[in-house]
Amino acid sequence: MCSKCFTAEHGTCEACRRHRKLQLASSGQMLCRKCFIYGTHPCTQCGRSMPAGYGSRCERCYWRSLLEKRVRLDRAAFSTQVMAEHFTSFGQWLLTEVGENKAGLTIHRYLLFFIEIEQQWGDIPEYASLLGRYGAARLRRMLLPMRWIESIGLATPNETAKTEDSERRRVAVIQEKLAPRSSERKLLDSYLKVLLDRFSFGKIALVSVRLALRPAAELLSTSIEDNQGSGLPSQAQLNAYLAKKPGQRAAISGFVRYLREVHGAEVRLPSANKTEVKRLRRKNLEAELLALMRHGDGSEPCKRYWISVALTYFHGLRTSLYKNALPAVVPAEEGGVIVWDNREYWLPFPQWWVTIPGLGESQGAVVEHSPEH
Repeated sequence: MCSKCFTAEHGTCEACRRHRKLQLASSGQMLCRKCFIYGTHPCTQCGRSMPAGYGSRCERCYWRSLLEKRVRLDRAAFSTQVMAEHFTSFGQWLLTEVGENKAGLTIHRYLLFFIEIEQQWGDIPEYASLLGRYGAARLRRMLLPMRWIESIGLATPNETAKTEDSERRRVAVIQEKLAPRSSERKLLDSYLKVLLDRFSFGKIALVSVRLALRPAAELLSTSIEDNQGSGLPSQAQLNAYLAKKPGQRAAISGFVRYLREVHGAEVRLPSANKTEVKRLRRKNLEAELLALMRHGDGSEPCKRYWISVALTYFHGLRTSLYKNALPAVVPAEEGGVIVWDNREYWLPFPQWWVTIPGLGESQGAVVEHSPEH
C-alpha cells in the first residue's frame, strides 16, 4: 500500500491522543490498539492510572522529566555556581506556577535573560539596576522571571521608578525625531534641560516634560521641512502649526516663552480662534463616526462608543457619558432615542446596529445607512 492508503484508517486516539490506527471500542470511542486491548495501567514513575497508549510514563511525568533535562542542559551555560542555582530554582518555581507542560516548553526562552544578568552583575541585582539596564518594557516581557525574583525577595518592583523610566524612554524617542547634530536638535535638548531642571525641583511631573517636549519637536520639524536654516521657528510656522493642531496651544506655550526669553525669537502665541477650534473638533468627530460606521462590530463597547461620540456630535454632550453601561434605547425612525437627565436625544444608528438593546429579536430595529448619511 502507498503511504496515503496505509494511513487512511489512522486518527487521534480519544484516550491517549496519539495519532495511530484506530478501531471502534464498545464504549463508542475510537481507540488505538494499546488503549483498545489494555485500557489503562499505572505510570511507572508516579503510579497514577493512565491510558495504555502513553507507554511507560504519563504526560505529567514526561513533561516534568523534559523540564529537568532542559534545566540541566541550560545550567552548563553559566560560569558561576550562584546563577546556575538561581536558574534551577526558577525552573522549580516555574513548574509549580504554570504546570509541567508550559514550564518544559518555555524554560529555554528565559535562559538569555539570566545569562545577561550574570555577565553584567554576576548575581541578581537591585530592581533599580535591572530597570536602568532593560527598561520597564523589557522587564514586562520577562514577567515570570521578575515575579520569581520578587517572590524570593531579591528585588522589589518600584511602580514610580517604572513609570519614570517609561516616560524617559518616550522622551528619548521624541528627541530622536531630530537629527543629533542639527541646530534644531540642540535647541530641543536645551529646552529639555530646562524642563528636567523644573522636574528635579518638583515643580512639574515627568509626564508634563514629555507633553511639553512633543509639540516643541513637532514645531522644530516643521522649520526643517521649510528649510529655514536658522533653527528658530518663525511666527508663520507657529501660526500654521496651531492652525493644524489647536489643542496643543497650552502645551507649546512654554516653548514659545523659552524661545522668546532665551533666544530672542520674535514669536508669540496667536489669539485663539474659537471658530476654527470648534470646526476642527467637529471634523474629528465626523471622522470618528465614519470610522465607526464602516468598521464597527456591533459589540456592546462599540455601541457605547457610538452613542458617546454621536451625542457629542449631534447634541453637544460630553463624550464620557456612557462609558460604563449601555443605556436604554427607545426605537425611533431610522435610529433610537436616548433618555438623559429627563431629556430625549435622537441618534441615528449605523448598519451594524441590528437589535435595539433590551428588546427581543422580533422588536429589533435594522437600520441601513449609506456612507453619505
